[in-house]
Amino acid sequence: MAEYEKKTLLDRARRAQKIVENPGKYKICEGCDSIVAAKVNLCPNCHGYRFEEAEHLVVAQARALGSREQQSVVSEDLI
Repeated sequence: MAEYEKKTLLDRARRAQKIVENPGKYKICEGCDSIVAAKVNLCPNCHGYRFEEAEHLVVAQARALGSREQQSVVSEDLI
C-alpha cells in the first residue's frame, strides 16, 4: 500500500471515530449511504433527501466506511 493510500485510510478512520463518538450529530443518506451532518436537508454527494438517523446504524456505517478505502464519487472528484 502506497504512503498516500495509508494516509487517506488513516484520515477516514479518524473521521469515522469522530462520528462513532457523536452519532447524534450525523445521519446516513439513503440514496448513497454517505454519512452527513444531522442538520443537512440534501445530501451534498447525491442530492438525496431521505436519511436514516438511528444512532446504532450511524455507528455501524461509520465503522464500515472508516475501515476501507473510499469507493464513492464525491463532488471534489468532479472538479
